[in-house]
Amino acid sequence: MAGRVSPFVPTPWRVVREALRVADVKPGELVCDLGCGDGRFLVAAARDFGARAVGVEIRRDLVEKALFNAFKSRVAEFVKVLHGDFLSMKLPKADVVTLYQLTSLNRLLAPKLSCQLPRGARVVSVDFRIPGWIPVKKFTVLDEESTGRGYDLYLYVVGLSDDLCRASRRGAEELQRVELRSPRRSFLLARERQ
Repeated sequence: MAGRVSPFVPTPWRVVREALRVADVKPGELVCDLGCGDGRFLVAAARDFGARAVGVEIRRDLVEKALFNAFKSRVAEFVKVLHGDFLSMKLPKADVVTLYQLTSLNRLLAPKLSCQLPRGARVVSVDFRIPGWIPVKKFTVLDEESTGRGYDLYLYVVGLSDDLCRASRRGAEELQRVELRSPRRSFLLARERQ
């Protein structure tokens, strides 16, 4: 378990809000943050987007901090934090999943995301790609206030990003078939028009 713990690096608030905007979070949707740290994705999802939020965190001290931050921000009734290893538990049926994990953990997590999340669920990974998946969009957010650096946001869609990767190995004809049958095709086309 200790070998799979990523270091806790707080994501700047601007990056948190932009990641949730990129995922097109809607009121009432369920947002899940895997490795939720101090709970800032959970707080922002509930407070700024009207979503319900559940976080999973392996470190007990950060679970307590996340719960305190939800209480302090007056969104505790919309936020739940689970203590445990997200690789060992069943994932919630979330509409949106946020990640700020190392590539090595994302690689282990990829099959779980494909199998346990509903088709069409959006996954946003900060700074690190999900190996074996093709992002539908990539954004860079500049955080001038706190860190002065850019953060890469990778947007994936379950049933598209993972299927696209498999199809791209088979050739262009299969790739086109996957794109046409995707339940999230309208979501992607709408995002491209913006």
